[in-house]
Amino acid sequence: MNGLTVLKAMNGIDERFVAEAVPEKEKGKLLVLAKAAAVVAACVCLVAGGVYAYKSFQNSQLPLLEFEKIDFGGMGFEGSDSLTLEHSDDISPWNEQIKIDKLPVYKNLLYRYEGQEKSYFSEEDLLKVAQEYSELLGEEIISYEKFTDDFNERIVRNVIAQTQNHQISVGGDGGVSIVFKNPEGLTDLSAVKAKYPFLFDENDVTGKYQEFSIDGEPLGSYYKKYEKGETVEQSVVNYTLNDMNFYYSENGEIYFVSINAQQRFSEKLGDYPVISFDEAKEKLLDGQYVSSVDEVSYISSGRVEERLIRKVDIIYYTGNNQQLFMPYYRFYIWLDLRPFVTTGLPEDYEDYGYFYVPAVPEEYFVNYKLFDGSFQ
Repeated sequence: MNGLTVLKAMNGIDERFVAEAVPEKEKGKLLVLAKAAAVVAACVCLVAGGVYAYKSFQNSQLPLLEFEKIDFGGMGFEGSDSLTLEHSDDISPWNEQIKIDKLPVYKNLLYRYEGQEKSYFSEEDLLKVAQEYSELLGEEIISYEKFTDDFNERIVRNVIAQTQNHQISVGGDGGVSIVFKNPEGLTDLSAVKAKYPFLFDENDVTGKYQEFSIDGEPLGSYYKKYEKGETVEQSVVNYTLNDMNFYYSENGEIYFVSINAQQRFSEKLGDYPVISFDEAKEKLLDGQYVSSVDEVSYISSGRVEERLIRKVDIIYYTGNNQQLFMPYYRFYIWLDLRPFVTTGLPEDYEDYGYFYVPAVPEEYFVNYKLFDGSFQ
């Protein structure tokens, strides 16, 4: 399943949403960014209310990126721990030995602005998607309920449809989740694939993840999958923009799948150069990053040091609060939580915070100075 399932259900949707979902060989003359030829040489263009300046790169025009602080949301900080890494598969398509020259940056067409969600989809649009999935499931929708924005009833946040054996939720961002009401026998991913083959592709990369509490007790587990691209670069995009997650219930059965739709509802700004891992590490140690971790509280020296790096991968940070979907080096940094934890920690337990360094060189930003290491 390549993401076109959602789009095919949404007749009449602006072709901008189709462009990024169609493979290159099928695109024909679909427009991306209202055609690059329409970009005038004036070097300044208005895009969805934002201003983008342009600079030349290998005979092409790339818009300079206006970074906004990442909206981490919630309390606490983003991170992982040593037990989770030890008991989970690593299916990241990138490692430190792989060199990537360029990666795409996307404009989020569903960018949430001024506390509101900018949804392009009506109740009817979302119901069409639910109907498409109900047909794939071989069932009819019995009933559905819509949920609107707390401050603007004209904005439909999601539609939840009920069939005999499933619950289908379609969000205002195009994301889909399916609850299996009768998950008996769905104890592993092969069983899910046998029952729901339309959810899988021939080139899927899959891994199982296990999460733990701070005292070492197992929490929830899930499978993550994405389609392996023809290139490492496409695999990196699919890893966080086109993935699916299959979640276990407390009874040990897979009962829920979430289907990511971020890339399908974005516009590609261009393929940008990517700094090397060594350059990213240098920027990290120089404080050129963003993080939800208060390093002054959780790092004894008050600053990130090379000895604290435990792992690194490349991901796209997503969410409707992000104006841009762009690649980051995500560093796992060891944090000293013992002064703040009253319960006993396992002797070999380590907690890690996420620190993000933009993979795009600083000369492609109009405000790179915001990557200043300040606590967000």
